[in-house]
Amino acid sequence: MSAFKPKLVLDTNVLLRGLANMDSTAGRILLVCDNRNVVLLLNKEVLAEYRIVLGNPLVTQRHSAITPEAVELVLRRLRYICDYQSDPQIHFRFDRDPRDEKFIELAIAGEASHIISGDSDLISLTKSHTDAAKRFRQRLPNTKILHPGAFLWEQESLLK
Repeated sequence: MSAFKPKLVLDTNVLLRGLANMDSTAGRILLVCDNRNVVLLLNKEVLAEYRIVLGNPLVTQRHSAITPEAVELVLRRLRYICDYQSDPQIHFRFDRDPRDEKFIELAIAGEASHIISGDSDLISLTKSHTDAAKRFRQRLPNTKILHPGAFLWEQESLLK
């Protein structure tokens, strides 16, 4: 019987930080994904956002490790190792930050155990009393939203 593998949705900020510094906690999350110690969930919308943000000239100017070639290589690799959720018919309204809706919808479609993010808007869904937070906890009662470091601390066995 195989061990449980966490099912992750990675917010774009985690991917960006990980690529900028592979020795960071976000970089270690990418390594855990690459080693297939977790199940990475992806879909068309999330991949498109990754490509847009990582391809932004301001990002590539600020982070020398993030080149168009490196971005394309990483996105191909992630697509290869992921559990791809094609065209989910799930809609989740998140007025506080509509750009985060795609990550929540992917988590619902793929039954994610974790969303890894540095975004306080997303992280607030686990504890706040807003309508969106209540709907999130109804739809995903067992899904945690954690900073990369908190996830690695929780799942320290993944690094062994």
